[in-house]
Amino acid sequence: MIGPFSLWTLLTLSASAQSAGDAVITEISIAPNADVSEWFELTNRSGHTLDLSGCTLYEGSGAEGDWANWGHQYTIANLTLANNQRGVLMNNDGADDCVAYTSTALTTCDVPPDVVYSALSFNNTGTERLALVCNGTLIDAISYAWSTFSADCSLANNKNCSVALRETNLTATANDDWSADAWCVPEGSEYIDEAGTTARGTPGETNVCPQILGSCGAGQAVFTELMIDPPDGYKEFIELYGAGGSECNLSGCQLMEGPNPDPFAVEDWDVITLTGQANNLPLMSGDHFLLARSSEWVAGTMVAGEFVGQIPADYTYSGISLPNTEESWVHLVCDGSRVDSAPVDWESLVALCPGGNCAANLNPSGYTAAANDALSGWCVPPPGNTFTNPAGEEIVATPGARSVCLSLNWPDPGEVIFTEALISPQGDVPEYLELKNITSAERDLSYCALRRYRLGDDGEENPDSVKLTLLGADGVDVSVIAGGIQLLSYKDCVFPDENGDCTLSALYDTIQLSATEDEHLQLLCDGVLIDEVSLYHDGEGIRPGHAMMLDPGAETTEGNDDTSAWCEAAFSQRVEGLCDVENGDCNYGTPGVQNICLTDKPTPPDPVMRCSSSGGTGAWWSAALAMLAMAGRRRRGVR
Repeated sequence: MIGPFSLWTLLTLSASAQSAGDAVITEISIAPNADVSEWFELTNRSGHTLDLSGCTLYEGSGAEGDWANWGHQYTIANLTLANNQRGVLMNNDGADDCVAYTSTALTTCDVPPDVVYSALSFNNTGTERLALVCNGTLIDAISYAWSTFSADCSLANNKNCSVALRETNLTATANDDWSADAWCVPEGSEYIDEAGTTARGTPGETNVCPQILGSCGAGQAVFTELMIDPPDGYKEFIELYGAGGSECNLSGCQLMEGPNPDPFAVEDWDVITLTGQANNLPLMSGDHFLLARSSEWVAGTMVAGEFVGQIPADYTYSGISLPNTEESWVHLVCDGSRVDSAPVDWESLVALCPGGNCAANLNPSGYTAAANDALSGWCVPPPGNTFTNPAGEEIVATPGARSVCLSLNWPDPGEVIFTEALISPQGDVPEYLELKNITSAERDLSYCALRRYRLGDDGEENPDSVKLTLLGADGVDVSVIAGGIQLLSYKDCVFPDENGDCTLSALYDTIQLSATEDEHLQLLCDGVLIDEVSLYHDGEGIRPGHAMMLDPGAETTEGNDDTSAWCEAAFSQRVEGLCDVENGDCNYGTPGVQNICLTDKPTPPDPVMRCSSSGGTGAWWSAALAMLAMAGRRRRGVR
């Protein structure tokens, strides 16, 4: 029979039998909201029932192991935990002695504390320590710093957050690693705190942490959309597509911008490092991930003059800006390896965006890290893909969705050619150009560009002379039927209708041809050169008011390169609608209809004038009026 003294001796030995690691600090609420108590969680990992009564808690800063000088201590009066049981210890400075309620009514306590302590207070700044010591033996201790996880808590919508130990690390050794590898802000686990607000944590329950994903590898993330030149420069966005077939982690990856196609070249790179909650920034396979500069929204709509967000950013960044007027590259580098690279060259696409504010889209037929390396793999969306950005301005883009490319039935090289030009018109008549579709099918010219350049003294293209204008920039579709002719005029109609509207010509601006210099004129569609001619009005002896016309026998892209294939419009080809008889200003040519290089002699005689052998009559204009109906110009709403 055991006497009273022997029984007390056994109880004392049992209470003092705790060993290092028997109890583990597994969760801690460091920086709760106002009027909410701090708390932490201890888990029994001893393999047997554990009595922690009489053990002491120490908290503060100071030398490791020098517990008595850390600043705060509290002795636990009574706490017994079954094996693997989690005990919740709560500070007594809150409104109630309850860690978690079942509802905002605060009538039923779901997680009451196992211990209500005093004297301890966690520090929100710097690094401090929390330790459990039983009978002089250190059972467990952690060094904590709220700053390590405050950003993760902010990503959880600024809720009151605890920091939880991962279930794979429930040991007194593993919890020494105060990082996202061992600890986390719990994922998706919420409760109602003392203040009646939603908090993020798992007091007394199994901890739930975000999965630590593997870093994205080569080709798993692909650049698919770049808003390079938005109306508000701080509303740029970048889109990545998950192309790897499985989820990967963007956290820790570097987004780089600079002039070199090699991200590992020595350059003055602009670099940002992507960071996610618990070191996780997941990119799902098949998803579009939006990174927005200086905004939590990419696009939305305007309601009563106020922006209402509809398409949120998955990540907000600053520190990188995509250049509008020079060639550049963006790179994604993860874990020291290139994941994807893409060119940034807005000037190669701006001609296809008449209203401005278009994104650069990767062609959906090539959603791969290889396809987006070439500028030819990029496009702009059709005009109908309009959104409002957070600055309240309209953009043309496809954020968060599969790209759509502006794609029309543009001509191939040589299918549409220059056939006539009135460079030095007389009177109040606009300069005009003529394009002819020499194929047997309709061709679109909307968003095709006219490009003018001149040669410098060195015989090379003078960059200061380059001018470019976009057909259909007024929002009117430009197309030309098989064998038809498209008349283009500078800023004004050649033949306005009774309402003053253009019905037979498409307008262009920016470019105005000179009669006194050799002009090189190009037609480009989707960035592809369709035709090019050299026109030198005075140099070829063409008189003011007379159009330069291509001989019908030379209607090929090679034929119109030969200056001898061009003739001067004859006097008998006077265009009645383009003559001011009273002032003696007349213009001669065949605008909008088939050229006829006549052989009738000029009056007065002019030996400089070149005419082909094809015949013609002085009664040209009366026949031409009937031919105008055959012109290939058709004006419709943009598709």
